Amino acid sequence: MIKNIYLTGFSCTGKTTIGKLISKKLGRQFIDIDLEIERQHKKMISDIFRDSGEEIFRTIESNLLKEISTFQDTIISTGGGLPILDINRDIMKSTGHVVLLTATAVTILERLEDEMASTNSDTYRPVIEQDKDRLARITELLAYRDRYYYQADFTINTESKKPNLIVEEIIRKISDVE
Repeated sequence: MIKNIYLTGFSCTGKTTIGKLISKKLGRQFIDIDLEIERQHKKMISDIFRDSGEEIFRTIESNLLKEISTFQDTIISTGGGLPILDINRDIMKSTGHVVLLTATAVTILERLEDEMASTNSDTYRPVIEQDKDRLARITELLAYRDRYYYQADFTINTESKKPNLIVEEIIRKISDVE
């Protein structure tokens, strides 16, 4: 059985970009959990947070992960907060390889601001949105989530690395254990 590959990490660490590239290189299906939630609920994640709250969003996210985890041979980009729940980490570990993508808080904020400029958006991610000092909020969330993130099977720092090199590194690490 070929296991799924779960890409985890904070927003703007490269999960979607790297996931698409791995998918193409390996000829596997790619699913971005955040995009799939938005498609199924016909709402932006920020609207789900605003209208229903984070707890309801996390339930939606966990339920979708349970469904997707039954697939095989799939590349899955998770939401940044998905690994904070034990059940989600257990599901990923039992059905695939978990790869943590990392970057510094400064790089994450820069990438987030670049993303907003390129999409002509003025909306930050929901867990960052409420704070005026976005760098401090990202730093705080990283510090809180690190204990969950670092339970991944592999960690790849995406700072100053070209996406294709990150893809090769992930494929090599997974090949070494399969």
